Amino acid sequence: MEFQSGNIKSIKIKEIPIQANYISFLSGYGSNSYGHALEVDEEIPLPLSMKRKADHAMFAAAKNCEIKKDDLLGVLILLPANLTH
Repeated sequence: MEFQSGNIKSIKIKEIPIQANYISFLSGYGSNSYGHALEVDEEIPLPLSMKRKADHAMFAAAKNCEIKKDDLLGVLILLPANLTH
């Protein structure tokens, strides 16, 4: 996928399973020299209490570049969460 500096686009990624009651964070440390992953998501957002999967990532390009299959976009951190109501 081609990017110009400043472009922000959704990229299809390898599916990442997310267990129920887990929250996700993207590492603030840059893992890709061309830009940064801003978020991961799936086509239909599901509640935190359900099993989910990330299959897209929003990527913001800092430089003109081409993102290729298997390029590392960022680091996703998954942590268990206890919900209180």
